Parts: sequence; C-alpha cells; structure tokens
Amino acid sequence: MWDINSCTGKWKIALASSMYMLGFLIGCIFLADLSDRYGRSKLLLVSNICMVVIGVIASFSVNFWMLAIMRLLLGIFTAGARNAGFVYVCEIIKERSAAGMLHGVTYSIGGVAVTAIAHLFPHWRHFQLACALCYILYIPYYWIMEESPRWLLSQGRTEEALAYFKKSARINKVEFPENLHVYLEYQPKVEGNALSLFKTPNLRHKSLVVCTLWFSVSIVFFGMTFNAGNLAGNIFTNNYLLQASGILEFFGIWYIRLGRRLAISSAFLIACLVSAVIPIFATYGMQAGVITMSMVGKLFIETNFEMIYVVTAELYPTTARVTALGLGSSIARAGGALSPYLILSDDVWKSLPYVIFGVIALAAGLVATLLPETMNKELPDSLHQVETENLVNHVLCRVKQTTEKEDEEEKTMETVAV
Repeated sequence: MWDINSCTGKWKIALASSMYMLGFLIGCIFLADLSDRYGRSKLLLVSNICMVVIGVIASFSVNFWMLAIMRLLLGIFTAGARNAGFVYVCEIIKERSAAGMLHGVTYSIGGVAVTAIAHLFPHWRHFQLACALCYILYIPYYWIMEESPRWLLSQGRTEEALAYFKKSARINKVEFPENLHVYLEYQPKVEGNALSLFKTPNLRHKSLVVCTLWFSVSIVFFGMTFNAGNLAGNIFTNNYLLQASGILEFFGIWYIRLGRRLAISSAFLIACLVSAVIPIFATYGMQAGVITMSMVGKLFIETNFEMIYVVTAELYPTTARVTALGLGSSIARAGGALSPYLILSDDVWKSLPYVIFGVIALAAGLVATLLPETMNKELPDSLHQVETENLVNHVLCRVKQTTEKEDEEEKTMETVAV
C-alpha cells in the first residue's frame, strides 16, 4: 500500500502541495477569461461542482500520481472559484479595502475549520473526502446570489443591471434615480491582456514591482503555513494557533490607512524581524516563543497578502483590473509552489527555512518602497492614464524645481548688485 505520511515520503508531500499551487496558477491564467465571458456566478457554480467531484475522486486515489493529478485539477478550479468570488465582492461593495481585509479574516476562519476537520479525520483519505463534501454548501449560491451588475453592463445587458439596482434600492430603502440609465451608456472596454501591463516604461515599472511583491508574499505566507508541521509540540494545536492568528487580520482595515506603500513595506520588514528572532528562540529551546513569533509573522504576512490584493486593484483601471489581479495571483502561486521545497532545507538546519523567508521578506520590503501611493486617490480610467500619471507629475516637479532655482539665482544677483 503506497504511503505519503512516512519520513521517506517527504518529497511526495512537497510535490502534492506544489501540484496544487501549479493548478492554481493555471486556473488564474485560463479561468479568468471564462469569468469575463460567461459571468462570475456561472464560473462559481461550475468550479464548486468540479471541486466536489474531483475531491471525492482524489480520496479514492490508487497511487500517488493519481492523487497528484487530482491535486492539480483541484488547484485549477479553486482558482476559478476564489478569483471570481473576490472580483464579485469588489464589484458590488463600495469599501474595497475593508472587503479585502475581511476576505483574509474569513480565509483564516476557514483555516481553523480545515484544521478541525483534520483533527477529526486524521487519515488523509477521510480528510480529503470530508473537505470535498464541504463544497456542496456553495452550490446553492448560484440561485441565491445575483450576477455582478458591472459584468452585466460590460456585456451590454443594461436592463438586467437596472433590475439589480432597483432591487438593491428597494432592499436598502433608498430612492432609485430614474435617469440612472443615462450614466450607464458608456462602458469602457477591456484593454488587451497581461502583456499590455508591460508595454510602456511606467506600466512596466509598476507591474514588475507588483509581481515581485506577489511572488515574495506567497513564498513567505505558504512557507510559514506549511512549516507548522515542523514546529515542536502538537501539530493540531500549532495549526489552530497559526490559523486563529489570522482572524486578527481585521486590524488591517486600520493598518492599511497608514498608506499603502508604508503598510506593505513595514509588514514585510516585521515578518523579516520575526524570522530572525525565531531561530534564536529555537536555539535556546524557547518553544512558546517560537510559536508566538510564528503567529505574529503569519498575521502580518497574511495581512500583507490582502493589502497587495487591494493595492493591485487600485493601481490599475477597471478595464485591466481583473487581468492585473489574475497576473498577480498567478505569480503568487509560482511562489507558493516553491515554498514546500524551501521547507525541506530544515534537513540542513532546523531554522534555515525561517532564515530564507526572512531574507525574502527583507528584499520585498525594500522593493515595496518603489510602489506609487494610491491611498485617497481616484482610480484611473485607462492604461494610458496610468502610464502618463507619474510622467506628468515628474515634469511638473522638474518645472517647479527649475523655477525655484531661477528665483534663487535672481535673488543672488540682486544681492551682489547691491
């Protein structure tokens, strides 16, 4: 009977995790287009049905490679459901930053629930089957939730969007503006694809910075999560504590108001500091300190994950926002696929994974200082506006500096003349 729990099967556990991340990457690339073509709710329905079927089949895998393929497929459809759900929320809720932070809180609550399922069903087959059946709860959402009004408008289905707005006005007991249709006449078209985000210098700069942050935050976040099994003590207790720490992520609603650039950079640097302290505690056998610092590190890096979601949505216009989020999420899964192998470095030194995560967090914290500030700024309407925004500011700044320099020279000449 094949086994993935023995010490000789550590590479199998790492590969199974990487296959899931690889599937998530593929799903981000290919299913985002289906969401734009056929709607958010339809993709959510199809993805959840597929996750139930594939998850059940995975629990009956006859060998490791069958399980690995099922994990790949699960990752693909999980990406479809998660990204469609996140975009749907952003399209119907006004406070996007709060929605992004609360998205992370619910993610952590789900992590606690998954740990409880693992505690109740310790054998991986039973655990896999129980998780797969949970997706059945989401299937009725298709008949409960309305389709995204923004997507309906982008498809020219104005009457259906108006019906949604009228229903919302009635439920919220507000007056419906009868001339609303006038404001819905113009709908911007989607601008190109992911390559469009790298065509011009300013866009290329922003996109490279954003992609670096996505890649780094994913490595550190999933690395700290997967490494819970290597911490001293009871594995279930450690997982409960690490997952529960993420529930405190609601503080990110206020933390992000420090400024997007400062909040993201400082969160990376705090994660770096935590990663430096953990090996010291581990050397002196201070296991309570190791667990506490792991919780603090995971809290800040998980908060950072959601803040990077928010800043990506704010950097790019509506016409390219889904494309940018899909690109960033794809890059993140590449980092997530790499993190299980970095954890295997604990065979060299138990604390080496944290040293690696600390170096990555430090580098990302410095890169984050290159982000343009987006807090309290109007969202751009087109990629052209994103490209020219900083260039115009740069020119105006140079003109101001030149004028001030000329004024100083004139005052100096007047002084000399006197």
